[in-house]
Amino acid sequence: MSRFLLNFSDQSKTIIEYKVTNGYTFNPRNRQKIKVKSLTIYDQKGLEKIIENKYSRQYARLAEFLQKIFENDENTEADFMLGLDAVSKLQEILVYKYQECLKKEKYERFLKDLYFLEKVLKDKIIERRTSEILERQGR
Repeated sequence: MSRFLLNFSDQSKTIIEYKVTNGYTFNPRNRQKIKVKSLTIYDQKGLEKIIENKYSRQYARLAEFLQKIFENDENTEADFMLGLDAVSKLQEILVYKYQECLKKEKYERFLKDLYFLEKVLKDKIIERRTSEILERQGR
């Protein structure tokens, strides 16, 4: 949380002490009449809610994409590799962008979910490769 001390008098208004902590800056969508190019949030509770909301939307898009891959019977190894790339991209966003803004428990839970999805996709790739090898052998 940021701290600052102001000194107000009739003749002058001065800042005595100004200390800014790390915040999170993002570009919000302008749905209101007021146009905002960037917004920086320093409040930890509000920041955590915003980060969790953004991550949840990204995770929902990833889950929908992976569901389409798993439901398709004629998927190839490339489809699973695309899913693996999407999971690793979200992992990188979580680690490099959101780690310092989230509480440790939430961060570890989100990361654990992504590692689980990564493992499932890797298992599907291995399963696909072994089935292709068995088909080539004529079994």
